[in-house]
Amino acid sequence: MRNDLLKLIKAKFPSARNATPLEIELMVRGFEGKLKELYSQFQNGDCSFGYMAEQLGLNTWELEELLERRNLKVRNL
Repeated sequence: MRNDLLKLIKAKFPSARNATPLEIELMVRGFEGKLKELYSQFQNGDCSFGYMAEQLGLNTWELEELLERRNLKVRNL
């Protein structure tokens, strides 16, 4: 799962391609933290799926795939 996230970050954010291992680790932790925060808001009905995707720098299809790989519900919460 972590390798998938690393690939996603490197693909979506060009600055990550030349980052040091420490910088990559900080990006991953920041992304994971933001994902948890936004997913909690989404579950509570405080934000939309589209807003969550936008805040993470993803499109809705990428976010759906990411959540499904983590076995997190994307529908019928």
